[in-house]
Amino acid sequence: MLNGARILVAEDEPLIAMELAQTIEEAGGTLVASARTHLEALRFAEEAECDVALLDVRLRDGSAFEAAAILAARGIPFLFCTADSGDRSQFAPWPDAPIVAKPHNACVILDALSRLLPSRS
Repeated sequence: MLNGARILVAEDEPLIAMELAQTIEEAGGTLVASARTHLEALRFAEEAECDVALLDVRLRDGSAFEAAAILAARGIPFLFCTADSGDRSQFAPWPDAPIVAKPHNACVILDALSRLLPSRS
């Protein structure tokens, strides 16, 4: 389903991060970086060679919004995966970014990621 897509994940809960990594790999994607903190997410957003990113909004030491801004500036699509999806105004700078509510379902995550990927011929 992911056809070799390179994916950055920012998720601070270790169990969820492991589940996401397994889901991505089983669907044919490659996890290129896994950030658990705001600072790691910033570094990976600036440096990682990825096709798409999945961002938990609340990380251990801050939010993923700065990382989202960096990814957007680099032209890398991303989605938010969060338990804090009630206040949609926080996502206003990224109106095209999908928001997946936690707890999430692997099929929903994979569908959202695959929709963000450019068509591959």
